[in-house]
Amino acid sequence: LKHHIMHLTELWYGSARGGNLSILYSWFVEAMEVLGVTAYEYNKLPIQPSPDGWAVVVDGAARKKALISRSGSDKSYVATGGVAQKQGRSAIDNTVLRNVFFPWEARDLLVGRLLRKYLSRLLSLRQRCILRRLAQHFQLDVLRLAQDSRTHNTLRSVLAATPKEEFEAMGLDPEDPLLQLLRRSGAEVAGFGQLDETMQRNVWEAA
Repeated sequence: LKHHIMHLTELWYGSARGGNLSILYSWFVEAMEVLGVTAYEYNKLPIQPSPDGWAVVVDGAARKKALISRSGSDKSYVATGGVAQKQGRSAIDNTVLRNVFFPWEARDLLVGRLLRKYLSRLLSLRQRCILRRLAQHFQLDVLRLAQDSRTHNTLRSVLAATPKEEFEAMGLDPEDPLLQLLRRSGAEVAGFGQLDETMQRNVWEAA
């Protein structure tokens, strides 16, 4: 029974030996983590597996701390061009309880979303220039490292070990917010939610 259950689990969640029926769901979860929609990345929480491997204990204190850090997310969302949410973050949330969704709210949400996507694209292009200089200097495909969630930690480690003088020798400003973002996350900018609150507000006000 144990082996049968393990086989079914591998088929559903995907493995080298099984199928990959939930690959779209897995991709969606990873995308939400990278974009900063979720309060934390699950694989960064301290966990302790049971001796038989059937259960995993998650560090509740670390999870609680991550959730508390998101308590002011709506306030920062509004400060960076979003519409104040009555029940939740999405347009669907705003139609559930009060059952009224005004045209001006729809317009603000749609226009704001397009603007944030456009700004994110500009930031991504700027970050690509930084990644090209890093690639030439290190003789390493850092763009691939920045685009693959499995190698974000590798890129963070490489950049953390690089002194400011070396960045300056490449013609990069060590205090550049996009370079600092790369050093913190190891990920290429793919959405506005990846930026911290201060950077979101600065970009939005500048636009």
